[in-house]
Amino acid sequence: MCCKIEQIPQKQNSKMIFVGHLEETDDLKKYGRNAPLADTEKNKEDLNKIVEAVVGKIRESNKKAILFVTSSRIRAIETANLIAAEIKKRLGVDIKIRYSSEDNLRLILSKVSLFYQRTTTQEHFLWD
Repeated sequence: MCCKIEQIPQKQNSKMIFVGHLEETDDLKKYGRNAPLADTEKNKEDLNKIVEAVVGKIRESNKKAILFVTSSRIRAIETANLIAAEIKKRLGVDIKIRYSSEDNLRLILSKVSLFYQRTTTQEHFLWD
């Protein structure tokens, strides 16, 4: 499921946006379950859609910084790096970008998901 962005309200006027990783290389024998991203036109198209949506949210909320929190998987880190590079190209010095990689992100997201399911102000973007 590529390119799903979910936004939920947070304290202190911050926003949390969830973005699924781009498609990884399909070579289980070579990479196991930790493959790099595939170099495909679909990934390039999806990247552009994600960046446009995220930049729109940054501009709409007048944010000056963004924090990428990813799993430690190569595909997640590479996706965050690509998105961040494109955001930086479009917003330049107007945006600060930081990164954090979490080994137990699935556990953290399961707790966030429980909170998310209880909120009433939800916004979704989904591309196939």
